[in-house]
Formats: sequence, structure tokens, C-alpha cells
Amino acid sequence: MDVFISQYVNSYVSKTTTPTNNAVQKVLSKANYDSKDVNYVASLVSKHRGEQKEKQIIYRALIAHFRMEKGLAIYRLIKPILS
Repeated sequence: MDVFISQYVNSYVSKTTTPTNNAVQKVLSKANYDSKDVNYVASLVSKHRGEQKEKQIIYRALIAHFRMEKGLAIYRLIKPILS
């Protein structure tokens, strides 16, 4: 029974995060960010998508990883996607 629930949850999560992940990658690529940075941010967003206070968690992770200026610039680009 646990395997069935796990498969269902994984299926649901992948269906809801894939469009978000693609949108994040598209926005950051258009803004000429490194593919390494784009992949990190897309992964971060997918990981925390659907959690309580997801915006705050993602913001803090970006600031911690990229520092204030670059992290804030990235957050401002992806914030409309998170809404």
C-alpha cells in the first residue's frame, strides 16, 4: 500500500513541478544566467514547490547561495512564477 501512495505522490508532484521548472529555466536563460545557475534555481524551486512559505524558503536559499545582489535579482525574476 505504501508503494502505491508513493507512486501517486511522485506522479502528482512531477506533473505540478514540471511546468514551473520549465518556466524558471526559460526566464533565467533569457536573462543570460549560467546553465549551472539556471539548473540550481530550477531544482530549488521544484524541491520546495507546494511547501508552506515556499517563497520565503526559496528567497533565503537564493540569498545564501548567490549572496544579496545576484540572489535578489534572480528572485525578482522568478517571483511571478511562484505566485
